[in-house]
Amino acid sequence: MPRTLPPAARWLLCVLFATGTVAQAADTPPSVDRALQGLQTPVEATHWLEAGPATAGTDGISAAWWEQFKDADLTHLVTKALSANADVRQARASLAQALAQQRASEAGQQLQIGTTGSASRQRSGGVNSNQVKGVLSASWSPDVNGTQAAELDRVAALVTAAQASVASTELRVAAEVTANYLQWRDTQARLALTERSLRSFEETQVLTQWRAQAGLANGLDVDTAALNTAQTRASLAPLRTQLAQYEHQLALLGGLTPLQLHGSLAVDPALQIPAAALNGLSAGVPADLLRRRPDVAAAQANLLAQWAATEGTRRAARPSVSLTGSIGWQAATLAGLGQPGSAVASLLGAVSWTLWDNGERQALIDRDDAALNVQRAAFDATLLSAVTDVEDRLVGLQQQRLRLPALEQAAQSADAVWQATKHRQAAGLTDVTALLVAQRNALSAWLSLQSARTDLLLALTATWRALGGGWAGVNGSGASAPVGAPAT
Repeated sequence: MPRTLPPAARWLLCVLFATGTVAQAADTPPSVDRALQGLQTPVEATHWLEAGPATAGTDGISAAWWEQFKDADLTHLVTKALSANADVRQARASLAQALAQQRASEAGQQLQIGTTGSASRQRSGGVNSNQVKGVLSASWSPDVNGTQAAELDRVAALVTAAQASVASTELRVAAEVTANYLQWRDTQARLALTERSLRSFEETQVLTQWRAQAGLANGLDVDTAALNTAQTRASLAPLRTQLAQYEHQLALLGGLTPLQLHGSLAVDPALQIPAAALNGLSAGVPADLLRRRPDVAAAQANLLAQWAATEGTRRAARPSVSLTGSIGWQAATLAGLGQPGSAVASLLGAVSWTLWDNGERQALIDRDDAALNVQRAAFDATLLSAVTDVEDRLVGLQQQRLRLPALEQAAQSADAVWQATKHRQAAGLTDVTALLVAQRNALSAWLSLQSARTDLLLALTATWRALGGGWAGVNGSGASAPVGAPAT
């Protein structure tokens, strides 16, 4: 007949079975799909975009979206920033820390093997005695209550959050570099327009002085011409200040000093509006769109990490089991360790179960439940902020596209009026005041057009960022697809 298990062993097996059964009855983690239900994108904001859902990498946005401006300096600055920017390096260091913690947690739940050795000499009653020991031990705690699985889920979610944070930081830095570069080029262009207009005002002032000397103009015309020249000349200083400040900001974002960047950029390149990029945008359905935003992915991962931490606290109230075994040798001499009878072996199985803790466990569960509610609220806020951001950027980009043709027509008309007034004033058919007004209007119209072109490029950049910047999410191996540069 088979041997009957001792009562203690039977009791231990019952505890293991019951605990393992309870551990399987885990709650369901928060679902991003449920959170995304009901989020719709207004047709008014997206009717001009290509219809239909878009998946990561197929939404018309290249991972290196800034290259669509076809500007070598911009590409160099963004690439430099993605490798040297302090915020990017900090985010990548945090990711490395999370990955190391994940490896440590996984290793800590496996079988642990160790060894110890000792030698001692004692004297008692005039008699010396020696003792030599060598012990090989092993320990393992099976995850019968599910706390270890919850911890692995927590650290895995933190790794995902760190990966998404790296992508979010890269996207933000790339967008900031691009925005500052576009504004730097815009200031450069407006400075060139103002300098060209200043030369025209100076020529008009000289001609007015000559006409006054010939009795064909009065002192008011001369003063008006001088006023326009002085005002235009005074407007150069703020533009040069802005130009230097944007250059300094670009150096800061790229991890450089202003002196290192100064003089390294091309002078007045022709920045083209990437029409193909504008026409190829596809927002897709809201759920797909929000999954392509790394900030939403990070918020979701933080929520899942807190859920796993809460689950771990709940499961810790269940019994835990640990198994420890050792085999050793003990003798009076080192050579005697190999003799028969020197071996000593032990095996220990232990069950730990807190029966009464005066409410401490429940207080810890309540604490983690509150922390979970905080993360749920943060996730909901991130979702709503993302939806609002996308809607704002799409509407802004659409209106900038509609605004540009009108300003182009206005600039051409103002230029035509200026040229016609110049001819009429040379023929004596109008006074200097009309010419100066036409010059000011032409300068204002061209400056407005230049600003509108930059605003369109800035709106396109902001839209690319709002749509995730071509981020492909976290792949199956657990690695985050970088926004534009290889993550290190």
